[in-house]
Amino acid sequence: MTDRMVLEQKLVQSTNETILLLLALAESEGKYRDLFENASDLIQSFGMDGHFIYVNRAWKETLGYTESEISNITIFDMIHPDNKFHFLQILARIMAGELVNYIKAELITKDGQKISVEGSINCKL
Repeated sequence: MTDRMVLEQKLVQSTNETILLLLALAESEGKYRDLFENASDLIQSFGMDGHFIYVNRAWKETLGYTESEISNITIFDMIHPDNKFHFLQILARIMAGELVNYIKAELITKDGQKISVEGSINCKL
């Protein structure tokens, strides 16, 4: 076998391995998305500026916001005024590297109702 043939064979093998890895990643991503979207818990992710990166179906259904409305609001818009200072204190602790396993807050729904939520919060930089 020539050097060129060996190189071509290695290239094909490497390409096949890459394809298999991408397929496995896509399958894993699909499972994650399914769990995320079908969870009954409200799940959200937001950036440093408070804009939402993603929210799940339960979040949208409970709080009443549409996908387009979500892109125009921040988590800070949704925190009830009575809880804003407390919420900002918790965010500061998290940004300082502290692990906060429990948070209780009051959010404002699209129709202006106040609802209490509790859960965990973490930060990935």
